[in-house]
Amino acid sequence: MPRYQIDPTELEILSYPRLESSRNPQIYKAPLVIISEKVESDSICAAFSEEDIVYTKSYSGITIPNSLVHIAHYLNGVINSSIASYFIFMTAASWGVERKTVMTQDLARLPIPEHNKENERFITQIIEIEGRLRKSTNKSVEKEFKKTT
Repeated sequence: MPRYQIDPTELEILSYPRLESSRNPQIYKAPLVIISEKVESDSICAAFSEEDIVYTKSYSGITIPNSLVHIAHYLNGVINSSIASYFIFMTAASWGVERKTVMTQDLARLPIPEHNKENERFITQIIEIEGRLRKSTNKSVEKEFKKTT
């Protein structure tokens, strides 16, 4: 899964009428942040989608109302951060020496700063950084950005 942004044109169209047991169709509605259960390069991977996307149990999704799309970008930035990966690595039961997976319950324990007036400047900065990383096609931009922050 790509980090930060999902391009629906690069996804396979599924020809199956049903993949697994029924789930609430609302969980696939955009705007959406999708988080991979699989840990790659020792970090959590999340991506934003502007379009509805169906995903398997190997992913967790966070659907956000259209009027709060900035919250989706905020969550995408926080979940993709090295501090989130570190926290989940230290607290998750399934991410360790032999296993490299992040469960939904691990994500639910992630302490995310509340969106309020006190944190507004901090949150705006995260959203701006997430936007730059999401729009960038060059993977070295993230590495360079981490060096300067």
